[in-house]
Amino acid sequence: MNDLPICVTCGVQYAAPRDDCPICEDERQYVGWGGQRWTTLRELRRAGHRARIEEEGPDVIGIGAEPPTAIGQRALLIGSRGGGRRGRGRPPLGRALPLLRPRRRRAGAGGR
Repeated sequence: MNDLPICVTCGVQYAAPRDDCPICEDERQYVGWGGQRWTTLRELRRAGHRARIEEEGPDVIGIGAEPPTAIGQRALLIGSRGGGRRGRGRPPLGRALPLLRPRRRRAGAGGR
């Protein structure tokens, strides 16, 4: 998983190497002058990037990278009264931890 390709521009990780990024193929998406570029989780770690998990507000936990990568997006884990909480007032972060492992992200997903 550490060597799966990640688009440098949009940050989407794919299950196998490829020549194009479907997200960046969209005419509205910015791609740098150097064209399509790729990195891996291993390379990002070597460059000093780390997971960042912090409370953003009541029942909201932000999950992202520090320093930011690609467009700097982050996921928000939001607790809900209908079962998204464990105990009182805290989102079930323990249930979300498997989602933080490196894996393919789908277009439109806000995070891992």
